[in-house]
Amino acid sequence: MFKPAVIAVLLVSTVPALAESWAVTCPASTPGPWPDSQVCSEGKMLAFTPPTPTTEMVLKIRAPRSHCSEVTYLIHLFPGSSDPIATLERLKPSERKTVKLGNAWADGENFITVTGVGHTGGCNVGMIHSFGAETEIVPR
Repeated sequence: MFKPAVIAVLLVSTVPALAESWAVTCPASTPGPWPDSQVCSEGKMLAFTPPTPTTEMVLKIRAPRSHCSEVTYLIHLFPGSSDPIATLERLKPSERKTVKLGNAWADGENFITVTGVGHTGGCNVGMIHSFGAETEIVPR
């Protein structure tokens, strides 16, 4: 027979994660690492709690259909290195991708940041003003 605490854990782990839609305004941007690209000066922090510290976690991301130019997403651990753990290059409006985040987590809540890199074209005439996404962080 299951103990109440075990039943609660089983119920929580079977509930699917909900996708979160968000947007970031870029008060400024700096030249990006690709030709004609700009890095937004602000990012979005996302929190998640892996089932175990060794669970392989993935980020599912969709660029909003409201984007009028391509955006690259740089994913960083927080706190962590200035080097991204993942890069999702040049997503078009409504395009979806999934990327592995890893399997070495602290117990409890962990954090990543998502930074947008704009690419000249469409409505982007040389400066990224905002970016957004629909994101979901789930076990692989």
